[in-house]
Amino acid sequence: MIKSEIIKSIKNLNLSVDDYVVISGASMVLQGIKKQTRDVDIAVTKQLYDKLLKEYNCQFERNFLGNQVWYINGCVNFSTNFYEMSKKDCVFVDGVPCQNIESIIKLKKFLNREKDKSDIDLLQNFITNNK
Repeated sequence: MIKSEIIKSIKNLNLSVDDYVVISGASMVLQGIKKQTRDVDIAVTKQLYDKLLKEYNCQFERNFLGNQVWYINGCVNFSTNFYEMSKKDCVFVDGVPCQNIESIIKLKKFLNREKDKSDIDLLQNFITNNK
């Protein structure tokens, strides 16, 4: 997904900006660090989590860190994981709350997957080139 597709997918859900944050790769795309990502990961409040499960035909993806992760429309992935760490220092891109760069790096280091390692390199290069 490219930036315009991410924004459209999020805006179509009509979410309150106080209840979610776009995290990880989608946040990198929105901030111009990556060109595209596979899906849109959002961290949500417990209240929004419950509302999404009630109002949408959500598909279960997996259990992760003691919480369930779900998909809406096969492209928006949501969970309560990482909401608190992401919300406190989020930035807004075109009206969409996004995980800031430092928080993305922290998350990517925690997850420590191969794709996260290459994303960390992109993030660090972005920081270096935009000082």
